[in-house]
Amino acid sequence: MRENKGPVTCGLAIASIVASLLFFIPFLGIAGLVMGIMALIKISNSNGKLTGQGLAVAGIIIGAIRAFLFILAIIAILISLPEMKEAFNRGRCEAMSSQARGNLQNICNSQEAYKNQHGTYINCPKNPSQISTDAGSQWQMNMAGWKDINFTPVGNMYYQYEVINATKNSFTAVAVGDLDHDKVYSKYTITQEGNITVENEYE
Repeated sequence: MRENKGPVTCGLAIASIVASLLFFIPFLGIAGLVMGIMALIKISNSNGKLTGQGLAVAGIIIGAIRAFLFILAIIAILISLPEMKEAFNRGRCEAMSSQARGNLQNICNSQEAYKNQHGTYINCPKNPSQISTDAGSQWQMNMAGWKDINFTPVGNMYYQYEVINATKNSFTAVAVGDLDHDKVYSKYTITQEGNITVENEYE
């Protein structure tokens, strides 16, 4: 006489609740939801041979909540991307602006040291030869004027520097950049008095 086997728990129902409860893997909430629905269909068509409706329903509910939260998180990230990009660019521009200010102050100090030895300020040609790209430009070493005042900045240059209108009593040092490459230039200016003026700071 064959032994009648009772109903067994649907494997998909078990898989559904397990997947839905694995919170550290975000997309498994969706898998738990789908498997829960499939489990209910399979149980319904099993003529009583399969059980596990409760597990499947729990998997569907938890999976649906997790899927909803997962989708909300993706939407929130997509919405915030422009703001994140803007914040990154602003931070980058602030760092480069700080570099320009620091270099101009050092140029001013170097000009004062040169004047103390030679009785006059000195003009310095544009350096680097071109306004920077995103990667920055290399400072051109041993260029007349800059070599005379012993000014050699560190790192890549995001601005082009120049000293003009140098006399015994005054000079003007300028840093020009185009950080966002829109052909609108930012300009920093310092004189022998050590005061820096700025036009279009983050351009």
